[in-house]
Amino acid sequence: MLEYTSWSSLLTDGENGDAVIAVSDEGEYRLSDLRERAASLAAALSEAGVRTAAVCTDDQRRFLESLAGCFMAGVHAFLPNSFDRSHFSLIGDRFEAVLSDGSTDLSFLLGKRMLLTVSLASRKGCSPRAFDERSARCTLFTSGSTGTPKEDNKTARELILRAVGEYPGVSRCYGRGQRVFATVPCRHGYGLTSRVMLPLLTLSVSCPRAIASQGEFGRIPEGSLLVTSPSFIKRLDPEGRKAPCANVMAAGGRMTLEAIELSLKVLGVPVLDVYGSTETGVIATRLDDAPGKPWIPLPGYHLYADAEGRLHVDRDPVHDGRDMLCGDYVSFNEDGTFVLRGRIGREVKIEDTLVSLNKVEGAIGSDPWIAGAAAVDVRHKEREGIGCAVVLSPLGLRETGGMTPGKILIALRERSAGKLSPIERPRYLRIVERIEENAMSKVPREWVLGLFEGND
Repeated sequence: MLEYTSWSSLLTDGENGDAVIAVSDEGEYRLSDLRERAASLAAALSEAGVRTAAVCTDDQRRFLESLAGCFMAGVHAFLPNSFDRSHFSLIGDRFEAVLSDGSTDLSFLLGKRMLLTVSLASRKGCSPRAFDERSARCTLFTSGSTGTPKEDNKTARELILRAVGEYPGVSRCYGRGQRVFATVPCRHGYGLTSRVMLPLLTLSVSCPRAIASQGEFGRIPEGSLLVTSPSFIKRLDPEGRKAPCANVMAAGGRMTLEAIELSLKVLGVPVLDVYGSTETGVIATRLDDAPGKPWIPLPGYHLYADAEGRLHVDRDPVHDGRDMLCGDYVSFNEDGTFVLRGRIGREVKIEDTLVSLNKVEGAIGSDPWIAGAAAVDVRHKEREGIGCAVVLSPLGLRETGGMTPGKILIALRERSAGKLSPIERPRYLRIVERIEENAMSKVPREWVLGLFEGND
């Protein structure tokens, strides 16, 4: 059950202080520790005159202390989706300080005040402050897999409402004392709700640091919840270390039949798949015990498809009355469930013609030679065209043996002539062993584009 539904009661009511909310090699971390350390950090931020800060930690304890401390001190918290230089360029000069646990090299952030949360949050005797949950704000970022990452501004109250709204669909996964492990970052919308907010509001017990690989499954006790992604599940070795979970939650990509079977064999349970976006949060779920199952909208959410089949949300616990366009085409069943029909957008202009990268990937990826495809617009000097990274299937490897990449490109252009116009067919080709995916099962645009740097 939900033990808390507001920041004020969570941080200032004084109850449940002994409740353990995280366990690590360093010992138990209690709700009273969060309250005291967040209050200490808030006091330090106020004394330093900090008004904006980037929270740069993926340790769940330090992340929570930083976020709550910023809210208490009236500091706008930016939550970078990654800690590389290119992502910080999106935020620009809008933050003056960096809250870090010291585990990541951020030396390229010249001119920023580097504040270590471990020391700032250690002052004794500070009392948690009440704050206006409707004005305290943070900024999240989407993964950027379909282009430039988008910002999503949320108030402290909206973070709570999102978790409360999602809880009915995932309530089986959480509860006081329930152990929670994750492979996804705290900073992403899915991780923020599923790894941080829901465990906190239900007084579940989290592992502060993410699981990086199957080799760390020895840390996961039987009966735990694993918050993960389809890309992580697809990389599991069926003969490797097992982690018998009570529940597994995944978001961010398509659960293939192979992934479903891997989850059952390695994790012991089918995946509770969740659907949504950084902007909408989770809006639907399904139990992936068989491929092709429809999505079930969460209670309190109203979804509909427009005349073009695009999915919209026009009522939810956070944005009642605000119509939000999702990123997929869908079709609804009579019982109110729906199935996905494809991604919207990702259109680029090539020689004054709009080209859908989704269409290119679908056409090239459906070729029997191809096991996977990722497309991007490539622009060099005065030439522009579609670049496509492909993974060859066993058939493709056999039938293209001895062919140069250039001849394979020509052949693929000819074989896709009935599906793609000349301008839509790839002009550039890279053959790779696998299509890279980030922690949220999205293909990073920067990775695909980087394959074609220096292309003639």
